[in-house]
Amino acid sequence: MVSYAVLETLVRNFVLDNASELERRSISRAGGDRRISPRESVKLPALLVLADGEVAPCTIVDRSREGFRIDLADDGVAVPDQFLLVDILGGIGHEAQIAWSNGSFIGARSLIRHDLHEPQRGLGDDLKKAWARALT
Repeated sequence: MVSYAVLETLVRNFVLDNASELERRSISRAGGDRRISPRESVKLPALLVLADGEVAPCTIVDRSREGFRIDLADDGVAVPDQFLLVDILGGIGHEAQIAWSNGSFIGARSLIRHDLHEPQRGLGDDLKKAWARALT
Protein backbone atom coordinates (compact mmCIF):
# COMPACT_ATOMS: atom_id res chain seq x y z
CA MET A 1 0.00 0.00 0.00
CA VAL A 2 1.34 3.45 -0.95
CA SER A 3 1.30 6.10 1.77
CA TYR A 4 -0.39 9.43 1.21
CA ALA A 5 2.97 11.25 1.42
CA VAL A 6 4.51 9.05 -1.30
CA LEU A 7 1.47 9.49 -3.53
CA GLU A 8 1.50 13.27 -2.98
CA THR A 9 5.19 13.41 -3.92
CA LEU A 10 4.64 11.36 -7.08
CA VAL A 11 1.76 13.58 -8.20
CA ARG A 12 3.68 16.78 -7.38
CA ASN A 13 6.72 15.58 -9.36
CA PHE A 14 4.53 14.59 -12.32
CA VAL A 15 2.85 18.00 -12.32
CA LEU A 16 6.19 19.81 -12.01
CA ASP A 17 7.69 17.76 -14.85
CA ASN A 18 4.77 18.64 -17.13
CA ALA A 19 4.10 22.25 -16.13
CA SER A 20 5.34 25.50 -17.61
CA GLU A 21 7.99 27.40 -15.64
CA LEU A 22 5.39 29.88 -14.31
CA GLU A 23 3.14 27.01 -13.18
CA ARG A 24 6.10 25.26 -11.51
CA ARG A 25 6.98 28.40 -9.56
CA SER A 26 3.38 28.73 -8.32
CA ILE A 27 3.19 25.08 -7.35
CA SER A 28 6.55 25.25 -5.56
CA ARG A 29 5.59 28.39 -3.62
CA ALA A 30 2.30 26.87 -2.56
CA GLY A 31 4.31 24.11 -0.89
CA GLY A 32 6.51 26.64 0.93
CA ASP A 33 9.66 26.03 -1.15
CA ARG A 34 10.46 28.56 -3.84
CA ARG A 35 12.66 26.17 -5.80
CA ILE A 36 11.29 24.85 -9.07
CA SER A 37 12.61 21.35 -8.41
CA PRO A 38 13.93 19.69 -5.25
CA ARG A 39 17.59 19.81 -4.35
CA GLU A 40 19.70 16.70 -3.95
CA SER A 41 22.50 16.75 -1.37
CA VAL A 42 25.75 15.60 -2.96
CA LYS A 43 29.48 15.97 -2.49
CA LEU A 44 30.94 16.05 -6.00
CA PRO A 45 34.41 17.26 -7.00
CA ALA A 46 34.18 20.06 -9.53
CA LEU A 47 36.19 22.77 -11.25
CA LEU A 48 35.44 26.42 -11.84
CA VAL A 49 36.84 27.41 -15.22
CA LEU A 50 37.80 31.07 -15.06
CA ALA A 51 38.04 33.53 -17.95
CA ASP A 52 41.82 33.27 -18.24
CA GLY A 53 41.64 29.48 -18.61
CA GLU A 54 42.74 28.87 -15.03
CA VAL A 55 40.75 26.40 -12.96
CA ALA A 56 39.81 26.44 -9.29
CA PRO A 57 38.77 23.28 -7.47
CA CYS A 58 35.44 23.32 -5.68
CA THR A 59 32.75 20.94 -4.46
CA ILE A 60 29.12 20.73 -5.60
CA VAL A 61 27.26 20.29 -2.30
CA ASP A 62 23.73 20.21 -3.66
CA ARG A 63 22.04 20.36 -7.03
CA SER A 64 18.69 20.45 -8.75
CA ARG A 65 17.52 20.48 -12.33
CA GLU A 66 17.95 24.27 -12.46
CA GLY A 67 21.14 24.87 -10.48
CA PHE A 68 23.52 23.99 -7.72
CA ARG A 69 25.32 25.19 -4.61
CA ILE A 70 29.10 24.99 -4.59
CA ASP A 71 31.70 25.31 -1.86
CA LEU A 72 34.83 27.06 -3.10
CA ALA A 73 36.84 26.02 -0.03
CA ASP A 74 38.79 29.26 -0.63
CA ASP A 75 36.52 32.28 -0.33
CA GLY A 76 39.29 34.40 -1.86
CA VAL A 77 38.53 33.09 -5.37
CA ALA A 78 36.98 35.87 -7.47
CA VAL A 79 34.08 34.30 -9.36
CA PRO A 80 32.49 36.45 -12.10
CA ASP A 81 28.70 36.76 -12.40
CA GLN A 82 28.73 34.20 -15.21
CA PHE A 83 31.18 31.30 -15.09
CA LEU A 84 31.85 27.75 -16.24
CA LEU A 85 31.63 24.71 -13.94
CA VAL A 86 32.71 21.11 -14.56
CA ASP A 87 31.20 18.19 -12.62
CA ILE A 88 34.26 15.94 -12.82
CA LEU A 89 32.61 12.62 -11.96
CA GLY A 90 29.47 13.19 -14.02
CA GLY A 91 31.21 14.60 -17.09
CA ILE A 92 28.75 17.49 -17.16
CA GLY A 93 29.70 21.10 -17.82
CA HIS A 94 27.59 24.13 -17.02
CA GLU A 95 27.50 27.68 -18.24
CA ALA A 96 26.24 29.22 -15.02
CA GLN A 97 25.19 32.46 -13.37
CA ILE A 98 25.57 33.37 -9.70
CA ALA A 99 22.24 33.66 -7.86
CA TRP A 100 23.77 34.39 -4.43
CA SER A 101 27.02 34.05 -2.50
CA ASN A 102 27.83 33.72 1.19
CA GLY A 103 31.45 33.26 2.27
CA SER A 104 32.88 30.28 0.41
CA PHE A 105 29.43 29.17 -0.85
CA ILE A 106 27.84 30.15 -4.16
CA GLY A 107 24.36 29.35 -5.38
CA ALA A 108 24.09 29.35 -9.17
CA ARG A 109 21.64 28.75 -12.00
CA SER A 110 22.68 26.46 -14.80
CA LEU A 111 22.09 28.42 -18.02
CA ILE A 112 23.37 25.79 -20.46
CA ARG A 113 24.24 22.18 -19.64
CA HIS A 114 26.88 20.31 -21.68
CA ASP A 115 27.31 16.53 -21.78
CA LEU A 116 31.10 16.37 -21.97
CA HIS A 117 31.00 12.77 -23.21
CA GLU A 118 29.73 14.21 -26.52
CA PRO A 119 31.61 16.41 -29.05
CA GLN A 120 31.48 20.09 -28.07
CA ARG A 121 32.01 23.50 -29.65
CA GLY A 122 32.60 26.96 -28.21
CA LEU A 123 32.44 27.16 -24.41
CA GLY A 124 31.47 23.47 -24.34
CA ASP A 125 34.86 22.68 -25.84
CA ASP A 126 36.59 24.73 -23.10
CA LEU A 127 34.63 22.75 -20.50
CA LYS A 128 35.56 19.45 -22.14
CA LYS A 129 39.27 20.36 -22.19
CA ALA A 130 39.19 21.28 -18.48
CA TRP A 131 37.41 17.99 -17.74
CA ALA A 132 40.00 15.99 -19.72
CA ARG A 133 42.85 17.70 -17.83
CA ALA A 134 41.16 16.89 -14.50
CA LEU A 135 40.92 13.21 -15.42
CA THR A 136 44.63 12.86 -16.26
